[in-house]
Amino acid sequence: MLALIGPAPAQAQPSLPAGVSCSQASPTSPIVCSGKIPSWDGVPLDTDLTLPPGPVIPRPLLVMLHGYANDKTEWESASASSSNPDKDNYNTASFASRGYAVLTYTARGFHGSCGQGPLTDPRCARGWMHLADRRFEVRDTQYLAGLLADAGVADPQRVAVTGGSYGGGQSLLLAVQGDQVATVPDPDNPATYDQATLTTWTSPVAHLPMHLAAAVPKYPWSDLVDSLLPNGRASDGVLLPDGDRLSPVGIEKQSYVSYFYYSGNAPNGYYCPQPCVDPSANITAWFARVNMGEPYADPLVASAVDQLKTWKSAYYQDALIARTQDLVPVFDIQGWTDQLFPEVEGVSLANKLRAHGWPVKVALADVGHPIAQNKAGVWSALNTQANAFLDHYMMGGAPP
Repeated sequence: MLALIGPAPAQAQPSLPAGVSCSQASPTSPIVCSGKIPSWDGVPLDTDLTLPPGPVIPRPLLVMLHGYANDKTEWESASASSSNPDKDNYNTASFASRGYAVLTYTARGFHGSCGQGPLTDPRCARGWMHLADRRFEVRDTQYLAGLLADAGVADPQRVAVTGGSYGGGQSLLLAVQGDQVATVPDPDNPATYDQATLTTWTSPVAHLPMHLAAAVPKYPWSDLVDSLLPNGRASDGVLLPDGDRLSPVGIEKQSYVSYFYYSGNAPNGYYCPQPCVDPSANITAWFARVNMGEPYADPLVASAVDQLKTWKSAYYQDALIARTQDLVPVFDIQGWTDQLFPEVEGVSLANKLRAHGWPVKVALADVGHPIAQNKAGVWSALNTQANAFLDHYMMGGAPP
């Protein structure tokens, strides 16, 4: 299944799935590999891999996940420095220079990963996006990481994830999922998706045991229901106890919801065509119904809330959070002034995790979505902390 690809340069090249080619500008430059890799269900994902120069060996793997409607290039850079404060000394070049293998790929349903649907690739017929779903986008990350372990370029016991916004929410979901995979009975039958069960995370070919060693979500959601339809009852527990976030369904953040819906639609992304056959990804119908306004006491809203809660929100994964082993270290960077995913998204989940013994850090600052200012000095300090956190758990560096 794995084959040596690409022209023979001065240094050995990694053995990667067919269709992936690698290049290296000079013997001291990073090795960059690109191509479309079929995921666990055959959906092709537009993928890049950045490796340090030198021998091809299993290295600590960092997966960098992009924001909503963006693509694999969001965290990519030719140098460690960046004019974007969030990415300065926190990008593919920065991590590769420190010995990491860095995986960046476009999430399913966006741009080069079936963003045009089946118009350009018949394998994309069911390649629509699922909103960072544990059964789909989360499993994609696990599958690709496993392939890299099989290829001998990633250490299966040293995998970490990071990302901002959409990528941050998925990073939290990966953390609470840990070393388990949400496996649907039949990928070709959406009626079976809610029957997904947990299986042990192993690599696809050699069945190597895989382990998530750390997660650094940046300005993520932990509760997608409360983030998009807040009812005012969520709390970090400082002044008031956390209330019932699901009843009643709250008021839509209409400007944000509309912006993200349209930015993720064609030509940037692919939503399940209407009438949608997939109850886990009925995004167009959910959007239309929510925009009709209250009352929300109907089956379509109930279905949307259930999918967001059960499969797309880390906060509600109580059974996974209560486990006694494989407690993934998490460093959550959340924005005080973020009006989309505010402080409560990080602190309330951190409270749950700490209650069960998870190693969790939370940094709160003027960062994230509007109206955050995202000043360079603030991000410099945060990225220094994030780098130290990852280096500790992935490289054996000093405690952060």
